[in-house]
Amino acid sequence: MELAETARNALGVENVFFTQWLAAHLRRPHTTPPLVSAYLKRRPAAEITWAREVDNGGNLWLIVPRDEGVFQETQTASGFNLVSDVQIYLDLLPVGQRGPEQARALREWEKFAK
Repeated sequence: MELAETARNALGVENVFFTQWLAAHLRRPHTTPPLVSAYLKRRPAAEITWAREVDNGGNLWLIVPRDEGVFQETQTASGFNLVSDVQIYLDLLPVGQRGPEQARALREWEKFAK
């Protein structure tokens, strides 16, 4: 959660929308989030000095989407902006590990997309 707070505060509350593990955990906890991933509405104006780029295995994924449709339906949970439940679900399916399991738990939840 600390990494998510750092990203949100450094990159701008209205710029960062969390998805995948953290977002699903905030909506319907089922697994422990192994990383933090978020869509950015705009690229950071300055260099990010509190994180570094790695080829793989990082624990923070910042994504500038090609399609701004990911921001059409958003929500807030525990002070974090999140993409929609449907987007979280779709983003979790291909990630491996327990992503599909977390996606299924979110999808089967009675408050999914409500």
